Amino acid sequence: MDGKHTVFFTVMVYIIEDDKIVMIQEAKSSCKEKWYIPAGKMQLGEDVFESAKRETLEEAGVEIENPKIFDTDFRPYFNSLDYVRFHLTATISGGSLKTLKQKDKESMQAKWIPLSKLKDYKLRCPDFIPYIKKAQEFTIKEKIFAEHLENEKQNK
Repeated sequence: MDGKHTVFFTVMVYIIEDDKIVMIQEAKSSCKEKWYIPAGKMQLGEDVFESAKRETLEEAGVEIENPKIFDTDFRPYFNSLDYVRFHLTATISGGSLKTLKQKDKESMQAKWIPLSKLKDYKLRCPDFIPYIKKAQEFTIKEKIFAEHLENEKQNK
């Protein structure tokens, strides 16, 4: 090792509704036309939530709200670099999913894809799949907790 060590902090955004997930079709030459969730490296000075919002808007064409971290992981020495990944759930608050007519250097398009059909798509990498169930479980727990808090308010 040459004494330099690079760690990238990245976000991975899971927008899931009715057993469908927002996926983007990659435009980068290294993974062109393959599918993945909105994700990317955090920029200097950006917090996790700002990064999630920026990446989702750039890649999928939609604005998100309520981004919440449900997991993190560390990928050491992947392609000679280390990655710390923040996995977040979010909901769409504005915009519309990017179409092929709107393709750019970030992505070609974005779509709602049924979770049961993911196996039919050529994925950039299947590393996000185990986190889908975690995202769904987290969202359910968040709803139950919010309902509990609301009930507590009403009972006071």
